[in-house]
Amino acid sequence: MSRIPPNAGIIGMGGFAAAHHDAILSLEKHGLIRLICSCDPNLDLFAERMKQLDFNGRGVKVFDNYLKMLDECRHHLDLVIVPTPIPLHAEMHRECVRRNLPVYLEKPPTLSYQELEEMI
Repeated sequence: MSRIPPNAGIIGMGGFAAAHHDAILSLEKHGLIRLICSCDPNLDLFAERMKQLDFNGRGVKVFDNYLKMLDECRHHLDLVIVPTPIPLHAEMHRECVRRNLPVYLEKPPTLSYQELEEMI
């Protein structure tokens, strides 16, 4: 029996997000996951990287705003990966949870105890 791979979205293209994109691509080749969308506010900086990752050929939708990505893709997403700068984690986590989307956050989840309490 074949299994349908979960659909993932990644918020971000640079920094740690690059490693997540590579890992997802590797897992995709084994049918274990599928990247359906990604976003970065500075898409123009990552045009070459998106070609290397074959976003067009893989059917990955690209956005310059993570809220637009979440709203447009949320009914098709099984999880969202958030490898963004730490000060953005709490807000992005909140928006994913508000849309009932499971979230994978890079550590630490936040630097604020109050934000951490709200996230839990």
